[in-house]
Amino acid sequence: MRQRTVEEQEMLYEYMQVLTGVSEAFQYLDGANMNKQGPKIVFRDTIKAFEKMHRSHTHIVDVLDDPFYSQELLTDFHDVIVVFEEWVQAKAADKKSLTLNQQLIPSFERWKSKMQAYIFPYISH
Repeated sequence: MRQRTVEEQEMLYEYMQVLTGVSEAFQYLDGANMNKQGPKIVFRDTIKAFEKMHRSHTHIVDVLDDPFYSQELLTDFHDVIVVFEEWVQAKAADKKSLTLNQQLIPSFERWKSKMQAYIFPYISH
């Protein structure tokens, strides 16, 4: 494992924080009244977090040692995005809730666990 620069380690650490933030946002949004200001702000921030993660992926592949596994994780991320889009586009509250609880949160959490396990050794020094 090559030595990472301080900037690379900081980027990975910040990425891990974004992952945790998205999990917390999904828990907050579960059952939230999306007509209220707080949930609207958290929802917008969640979209921004997904955009930030997406922009970071090119750098993560460059920083980590196994580009094939990195690519696999990024493919899995795309699958999460598909479910995220389904959730965003759902109109009915019950459909939105079911998509969030039965599809989005579980798929995101599975992917997040793999990504965290992959990144953790690079930032645990």
